[in-house]
Parts: sequence; C-alpha cells; structure tokens
Amino acid sequence: MKKHLSLIHVSRAIVPLLVILLHTSNFSSKYFDYNFLGMNSLPYSGGVDFFFVLSGFMIFYLFHKHIGNRSKLKSFLIGRFIRIYPFYWVILTLIVPVYFFVPDFGQGWETDSLVIVKSYLLIHQPHSPVLGVAWSLCHTVLFYFIFSFLFFSPRLSGVIVSIWLIVVVANALFLIPHDSIWIDYLFSYTLIKFVLGCFLAFIVLNYRIQYGKTMVIIGIIGFPLTWINHVNGFIDTHVSLGYTLFSCLVILGLSSIDMKREIKIPKLLNYLGLASYSLYLINQPAISVLSKLFHKLELHLHIGPLASSIIMMLLAIIIGCMAFSFVERPLIQFIKRLGSKRSEKSPTSDSIATTT
Repeated sequence: MKKHLSLIHVSRAIVPLLVILLHTSNFSSKYFDYNFLGMNSLPYSGGVDFFFVLSGFMIFYLFHKHIGNRSKLKSFLIGRFIRIYPFYWVILTLIVPVYFFVPDFGQGWETDSLVIVKSYLLIHQPHSPVLGVAWSLCHTVLFYFIFSFLFFSPRLSGVIVSIWLIVVVANALFLIPHDSIWIDYLFSYTLIKFVLGCFLAFIVLNYRIQYGKTMVIIGIIGFPLTWINHVNGFIDTHVSLGYTLFSCLVILGLSSIDMKREIKIPKLLNYLGLASYSLYLINQPAISVLSKLFHKLELHLHIGPLASSIIMMLLAIIIGCMAFSFVERPLIQFIKRLGSKRSEKSPTSDSIATTT
C-alpha cells in the first residue's frame, strides 16, 4: 500500500503561490509602476519547474507498481484526463468570451478559432493558449502520453522511452539542427524535469534518505538565491537550472521525511494543497482583472502600490479557493459518482489523490 505523503501534498501549494507572486509583480509594474518584491525582471518564478518535477514524482510514486500492466492503462488515462481537462474547460469557457467583448485584455490571437480549439485540447501551438498558464499543461499532457508506454511490455517501452530521452538531451544540447516548434515540443528539455521527478520517486521508494530537513532548507533558500543571481548576473547560468535543482532538493527532502513518519498537517495548509490546481488556473486572469480595477479606482495612489499588490495577491488566492470549493471539487465528485455507477470501483481514485 502506498504511503500518503502529507508534506508532498502540501508542497503542491508552492506552485501557484510562486506563480501568483510573479504575476502580481508583473501586473503591479504595468499598472502601478511598482516592482513587487523585485520580481518583475524574472522570466518566471520557478513554480512551473517545481510543478514539472513534482508531477513526475507523483506519477511514478502512484503508478510504478502498474508498469508493464496493460490492464491499468485505461484507468490511468481516464484519471489523468479527469484531473486536467474538465475544470480547465470550465475556466477556459468563462475566459474566451472576454477577449471577444474586451479585445484589449489580450494580445490579439485569443479570438482566433484555431488557437481556441488547440487551447481546449491543450495542443502545442506557436502562440500561448488562451489561458496563458495552460502552456505548462500542454507539456504535462505529453508527459502522461509518454509515461503511458510503460504500461505495455517493460522491455519494449523501456527502449522507446530511452530513445526518446536521448533525443531530448541531444535537442537540449542543440545537437539537432532544426527550426520546428514541434520538435522543440516533442523533445523539449522541459520533459527532463518530469523524468527527474520520476527518478526522485524511485530513490525514495527504494532507499532510506538522510538529511531530509537540510535538503528542504537548502532548496527553499535556493529559490530567492536564484532570483537574486538572475537579476544581478553573479553566475552565468540558465535560471531554469537553478529552479530545477532546488525543486529536486525540496521534493526529495520532503518525501524522505514523509516516508519516515506520519506528519500532521494544519487544515489550512492541507486545503491549499487541495486547491492548488484552481489557484494555478485562476490566478492570472484574476490578477489581470484586479489590477485593471485597482488602477481605474486609483487605489494604488490612496493606499500605496505595496499594499495594493498584497491585497490583489490575497484576493487572487481567495478567488482561487472559492473556485476550488464551489466548482472544481464538486465537479470532480460529480464525475466520480458517474463513474461509480458504471463500475464498482472508480477508475479515477488514484487521480483524485494528487493535483499534479
């Protein structure tokens, strides 16, 4: 029986909170002329890197015993579909009409029919999806598809996945000359982060890891150090490399602690972990609307840009939590009930255990 990883569950909230910090800084800079926490010059905050590594970790942790068992493939794919698409479709359907009625909210391509269709299907495209943060979900869907090969013959699937990984590494090292966005997508270095997550899960499942607390502390400190290094250019390295390495430390440290003893998690932190997917999808459109509203009301002039940014961030979190409580969770429960009517055991039971 798989052990419930309480700290890993809570760590899911790290993803949207880091993303919310960056989006708050971006919109504060645009509408309040204020660089919130000095993050506006960052290309991204590291939350997505953590998301990719954590997704790989949880998928391997939950499904490693089913590798080579073709009968489990259907339930895996159904579970992954339900975890990602239904709630995402609800949010996307609410957002799409906004760009038709208020074109200034977007970049122009959001009303293109092909872009909209690809956004619903989470198909990679030159432009960002209509819901900007969904670009990461396109990579996640690809990873799930590749992982699904492991449910077939372990030897054959192992060869296929190994060849794919070799090409990914070669492409990351610029050893494959091309100008195709599809090659960059199918063999993106981003997928290495999922593989790293799988490797971490393998280690945790097979070895007793020491110094978990030390790894977590170093990993957490590493994120602001990566931000500072990128802004000041002390060490010439890709910002994603730092985020990925420190994400691995946090996840390995937390999971090693989880494996040794049961951790009691405060209800609020547990709730934020459950609501992480809603927070992730909702925060960008919520902050965008709030920043425009605050600017129109000149709130930043009355209470200051720092207070306005903090209030905007807190409101985005509240909106995301409300979306989870009143939309996402009831929707998933409804789908589970429908599934239970067709089968004695819901095929999505594993998928509800984690929001990756």
